[in-house]
Amino acid sequence: MLLHEVSNFYDTMLKSSKQYIKENVGHGFIHINGKYPYVAELNNILISGNKGIAYCFTTEGDLLADSVLHPRMLETCIKEYGFSIDSIKEMKGSYLSLVGVWATRFYHWVMEYLPRILIAQKAGFKGNYIIPEGVKFIDQTLNLIGIDKTKLVYYDGKTWLIEKLYLPEVVTPEKELKKFPQLINDLRNSFIPKPTKERGRRILLNRKQNLRKVRIVNEKELIELLSYYNFENIYMEDFNFADQVKIASESNCLIAQHGAGMVHTLFMQKNSLIIELFSPYYIPPSMLPAIEILGHDYHMVTGPFTYFTPYNYGENIYAFLDVIEVILKKHLS
Repeated sequence: MLLHEVSNFYDTMLKSSKQYIKENVGHGFIHINGKYPYVAELNNILISGNKGIAYCFTTEGDLLADSVLHPRMLETCIKEYGFSIDSIKEMKGSYLSLVGVWATRFYHWVMEYLPRILIAQKAGFKGNYIIPEGVKFIDQTLNLIGIDKTKLVYYDGKTWLIEKLYLPEVVTPEKELKKFPQLINDLRNSFIPKPTKERGRRILLNRKQNLRKVRIVNEKELIELLSYYNFENIYMEDFNFADQVKIASESNCLIAQHGAGMVHTLFMQKNSLIIELFSPYYIPPSMLPAIEILGHDYHMVTGPFTYFTPYNYGENIYAFLDVIEVILKKHLS
């Protein structure tokens, strides 16, 4: 089989897996589980992209919508990377592709790509996992949930013809995920270790570096305030993923600036106290659906900002200490 020659993907049509199967009887079928998103099991599907991003295509050249986790990034990916189809490598067996936009970023990997593993497994998937190469936390997370290294296939950025591809429905953490609370609980339980004696830690989740280079401008004063309430100042990047999960699972109170570190609220004791710090110029509470499902007591805190007192820190964060202390006094005193 040959894919129609495509110089760029503007000429392709986004097509759902359900639509493709309906139009092409015998090319696959849909697994449906009421508590989980659906999974398409498709025959002879192409994946093509670069080492970090890949999309799934039919051999007729249609781009399958269930492989596009972030549609708004599709045009950018095409312009930046292009997708050349020089030769096709045949891959026998069953596969699940975990290579896509932002898959190599911690938040997106845990909240968007790892759930696809659970969704596929619920549909009976026992094949191989196509993953990005050279990302330590990806290998660590897969090891923790019991996936054998022999099942991992590192994507080389070429075009592969997959004999049988499992393609889960797209479920974004900000929207569709809240429709599937069982998926959130199962993802959490895949990582949490056996209960330990220490179950009431209070942590300030700090960061030495982050992709957006955002910092807490009054960090010293925040740490001083939190010391009165016995908070630990934790840099998760100092620990491997297993230890990060252990720390989070032992905690029932967390304060953190907005960012990938908020993923750790997934592993905390249920009904924990969560305070997320924002700049008033950048407020995307991405973990909110999962936080709601887990019953956490969540507080969003931004720096002061009025017509008369402008916020002069851009996307950097000024921790509003008075507000934080009101919350802590109410819950921890």
